[in-house]
Amino acid sequence: MEEKRILLNVHNRFRDTLGLTYLKMLLEKKGYKVKLQDGNTDNFFIMFKFLPHVIVLGQVIQFHGATMAKYAKVLGTHVVNLWTEGGYLDKLAIDSFFPPKEKRCTENYDEAIDLNLVWSKNFGKVFIKKTGMKQDKIKICGSPRFDIYKLPLSKIMMNRKSFCKKYRLDPNKKNILYAENLIFASMNMKHADKSLDHVETLKLLKFLKKTQSEIRELATNNFFRLAKEINANFIIKIHPWGSADYYIKRLAKEKLKNVTIIKREWLWDVLNNTDILLHTNTTASTEAWFLNKPVITMSFIKKYEKDLAKFVEGSNIVRNYKELLKWIKHYIKGGKIPNGITNKRNMFTREWYYRVDGKSTKRAAEFIDNYIKTHDIKPKRRMAKHLIKYIFKHDLRRVIKHFIYNRKMLRNIYLKLRWKKSADSLKFMEEEYSKGFNDMVKEIEDKIRAVV
Repeated sequence: MEEKRILLNVHNRFRDTLGLTYLKMLLEKKGYKVKLQDGNTDNFFIMFKFLPHVIVLGQVIQFHGATMAKYAKVLGTHVVNLWTEGGYLDKLAIDSFFPPKEKRCTENYDEAIDLNLVWSKNFGKVFIKKTGMKQDKIKICGSPRFDIYKLPLSKIMMNRKSFCKKYRLDPNKKNILYAENLIFASMNMKHADKSLDHVETLKLLKFLKKTQSEIRELATNNFFRLAKEINANFIIKIHPWGSADYYIKRLAKEKLKNVTIIKREWLWDVLNNTDILLHTNTTASTEAWFLNKPVITMSFIKKYEKDLAKFVEGSNIVRNYKELLKWIKHYIKGGKIPNGITNKRNMFTREWYYRVDGKSTKRAAEFIDNYIKTHDIKPKRRMAKHLIKYIFKHDLRRVIKHFIYNRKMLRNIYLKLRWKKSADSLKFMEEEYSKGFNDMVKEIEDKIRAVV
């Protein structure tokens, strides 16, 4: 009998690699030949060469994911959509995920996706309503990303001693984290239409850049003000798709010794060693709930408060520096999270995350296994004339980019010329490219084997 092959596409290295590595190991135990595909470097050629029976994608709503799904159909490969982002759907998320049919990258979701693994029943309902997908294609498994917060995977999180040593923090002080996610504030508008395909129009992008820049300015001002007043370690965690340049310049200007900027670190390792989390509107705040951490939402601009997601109800919402300082002092002194906030967290988790029990990846593996066993899948290598221009252009660009970015001198020249990176920014980015994808996967596999 032919060995069945499964290709797992890692949409975002620093968010999805752990969950998909664990999924790979679980599927290999079931007898499948499984390959992790680095979404940053290789895509279509690997699909052609590996010829999977099933490909697992993180999304098919953006142009690239949609094109991968289309090429999978050409090969006779079946598509499983295991959402990389599939939690709470507010109006902005719904408009982004499900624009009018004439503007969608995936014209027919029911044809593009063979098995749709969603985080919650609520998400599945919205998906059916907006796309017309058949109910039997949708299975609820929760979020594999969140398995790290429960046993057995929680055992691999970095402990406080190691974390403080790595980032030269005083282990006797509280760690106050600002989880930054204002990626559009740093967007280079000259390259906007080329670098982003998931924002519907340039007009919307300009609006997001304007609003997020305003929010970032006030949040950063008050964060640095806290750092001057409170005796603690202050950490800024940059979003995986964000830029640290703004914060590097601001920190150089403020000359604060108790503020540390972190970009390329696993979010769960940072959260596990955080005492208080500050944010403006990020799902990272909900991940802090699973570790029972105090969370403070900074909402300093009244006109944008209507855009806050429902999950901010699981935090203390502050509207000025005085309120922020009050809750920081409350939690630093050991004050408890109010019961009303804890109840809101539990309710939101049930509604939008299904179960955070450390078993979401196992449920996903079972659904994929059952699907393959009940379907006759016969992939065949074929070219796709209607996609060949994009495929060739995309993979060639990725090969060239991979060649440049893995060579320090070439990378620094490119980043200076293309993105006007300063010497401080280039030095900060060294960590980002210090470890290859395969080394990263092997390290995770070794850690998981030690605890599972």
